[in-house]
Amino acid sequence: LAHTGCHDDDADTMYVVAFSVLLLSIDLHSEHVKNKMSKREFIRNTWQTLPDEELLGHMYDNVWLHGPVESQSMPPASRQRNTPSPRWLDLRRHQRQHGPPPQGQARTGLT
Repeated sequence: LAHTGCHDDDADTMYVVAFSVLLLSIDLHSEHVKNKMSKREFIRNTWQTLPDEELLGHMYDNVWLHGPVESQSMPPASRQRNTPSPRWLDLRRHQRQHGPPPQGQARTGLT
């Protein structure tokens, strides 16, 4: 992350979201978890870190459709690169300009 020019809060956000996706993967694909997390729950739990309902929904769908997260599933070039995607950079730029949503604000589709 030091090579990407990301600020500390960007790095923290990326780590939290990555950890959330890893936990989601375990939750959805482990036979030991009886009550699987719903898409709505994942979005609600991750919203304060990454307030983009559409992106979080896509993350959930990818984990659900493509199976558990594994480092071997990524091509070698992707594992070596620490470059954030253009979508990620756009989201962070938007948050810096407009700030995070106010605490307790009703969010569309999450009630």
